[in-house]
Parts: sequence; structure tokens; C-alpha cells
Amino acid sequence: MAWLWCTMSKARLEDTDVHWYRKLTGQDMEQVLTHRAGGSPEWGRGFNERFQSYRDTSNSSFTLMVTDVVHSDSAIYYCRVWGDIDGNGTQLIVTKADEGGSWKVLASILASILVLVLLFCILVTARCYVKKSASFQQRLMPEGCSIEDQNTVYANVTAETEVDTQAATNVTVSEQSEMFYADVQFQRQKTAPKIQVTEETTEYAVIKRTQ
Repeated sequence: MAWLWCTMSKARLEDTDVHWYRKLTGQDMEQVLTHRAGGSPEWGRGFNERFQSYRDTSNSSFTLMVTDVVHSDSAIYYCRVWGDIDGNGTQLIVTKADEGGSWKVLASILASILVLVLLFCILVTARCYVKKSASFQQRLMPEGCSIEDQNTVYANVTAETEVDTQAATNVTVSEQSEMFYADVQFQRQKTAPKIQVTEETTEYAVIKRTQ
């Protein structure tokens, strides 16, 4: 929006007609509008309600208001009273057209807010997923067992001695009659009950006794 003023001195604005003109670079003067005393504005050819004229009796001035300015509104504007008295002219330079600028700013703000809300929702969803995953793993863990103890394979080694049942307590046993066996059993700690390896699947390593 642009405001242009035309000030008069020692004159009654209520009884004065004002004419607004403009001149673009390299073109002839063209009439914007005429605001007659006690009447409504009359627009020149090619102009419309974007250009409005007002009287301000408090400071004896006429005002030309241009709304929704565009780049083609750049020109020198003149006011004329009593048909032959012109003002010095006011140059209007529009560097950027105000075509829906307010709506563009509002749309940009709303888009920024939407992006922030979307990012917040993604962060909350990711946090809930991590908590849910940790809780699920905790429920799968056996009671009293830490994460480091899971899937731990260990071996129980027991020693069994095969002795001739007919031998006496103080009788010396030869190498052939006494032998040691190493019973190696592998177990995996899980939530399911432990399974004892039967003797049929147990492997023995024969260890001979040396003198």
C-alpha cells in the first residue's frame, strides 16, 4: 500500500476538485482519477478502485492511496487543482510487488510449525519404540539372569572311576583294572528347562593312570 499527499494552503478543500495524474518513464501523462467536491472518485481509463482519493481538512491536503501495489505502479504522481495548478510531483518506486505477500508469510509460518510438529512426532515414536524393544528383551530374559549370561555355553566335567567290584579295599589295582573317565556335558542356559545329556550321548576320553 502506498500513500501520496497533495497539500494546499489558504483554500477550502470542500469546494475544490482534485485531479491525479501520473507519468511513467518514456510515456505521456495519464489521468489516474478525478475527485470532485462533494462527489465520488471518477477513474481514468485503465484504472480502478485500487486508487482512492481522500480529503483531510485537518491539514488541508488531498491523499491518493494505492492498494495492492505492483511493479507497474512505479511512476511520478502529480495532483492538480482548479484545472491549472499542479504539484511538484511525487515519485513512487515499487521494488517488489505486494501480490499476496501477507498470505505467503502466513503460509511459510504454518509450514514451519507443521515441520516442527512432524519432527516432534517422529522423535516421540522412536523413543517409544526403543522403550518397547528394551521391555520385550527384559521379559525374554530368565529370572535372575543378566544380559551377559544369556546364550552362555559352559561345561561340567565330572570324574568317574571304574573299579572292579570284586576287588578288596587294600588290593592294588593294575592299570588295566582302574581307569578314569572325563564326562563332558554341554548345556545352554535358556528359559526352557535344562536338559541333561544322557550317557548314550556322552563322549568319554580315556585317561590312563601313570605310575
